[in-house]
Amino acid sequence: MTMAIETVEAHWIEARGDYSTHDLAQLSGLPLELIETLVAHGALPAEPTHAAESVVIVRRARRLRDDFELDSNGFAVAVSLLRRMRALEQEVDALRARFG
Repeated sequence: MTMAIETVEAHWIEARGDYSTHDLAQLSGLPLELIETLVAHGALPAEPTHAAESVVIVRRARRLRDDFELDSNGFAVAVSLLRRMRALEQEVDALRARFG
């Protein structure tokens, strides 16, 4: 019986940090060109810096892309849907805080 050992690299993400598109590519493990394509298609905001939340969303989408072998269009849709889901989660949290 053989055991496989998997090495995982972890990065601490500052909750209030602003990340450049290059940083987003590095932290997500995606090529810079793909991140720029996501920005061009509106899946990510066209801003000079991205919030830590974008890093988390793109990482999740990368895992979905890898698991389901998504093409670039499917990947862009996954990123858009993950961003929308996060916005709705925040809205529900705010409503719960407000109305108990």
